[in-house]
Amino acid sequence: MSGTSTPAGAGPGMTSGPGGVEPLTGYTIGITAARRREEFGAALERRGASVRYGPAIRIVPLADDTRLREATDACLAAPLDLAIATTGIGFRGWMDAAETWGLAEPLTKALDSAVLLARGPKARGALRASGLREAWSPTSESSNEVLEHLIEQHDLDGRRIAV
Repeated sequence: MSGTSTPAGAGPGMTSGPGGVEPLTGYTIGITAARRREEFGAALERRGASVRYGPAIRIVPLADDTRLREATDACLAAPLDLAIATTGIGFRGWMDAAETWGLAEPLTKALDSAVLLARGPKARGALRASGLREAWSPTSESSNEVLEHLIEQHDLDGRRIAV
């Protein structure tokens, strides 16, 4: 008996054996992420997939960071009570901008003196990469859960909060 075998339930191109077709041959896969899409797409293409790109969200550099600088200056003007990192890329972008203004150290100190919340693992990782530590992070990565935590666990009257 000769030939290649196809596992039960396998899709097009799923073959085994030397010289067989790559496991994703015949599949078209859409990648909706903008970040690291080429890296992920190349890995899929190496396995035989046809890849199409259509980012659902695209990150665009801030052309005019005047408002970000003003908000940063406001965060440095008086102690913060709470700071919430909602996205990793947003937090890293803020810290990178602060670095270009020569404010990374004072901003890090201001944030370190506040109660820090991270909406999810990427935001938590960005905080930690800046030498900061979150006091709390939801398991669900939900902004609603962050809001519920704020309302239930913190007195917000008169508090200075950076998001």
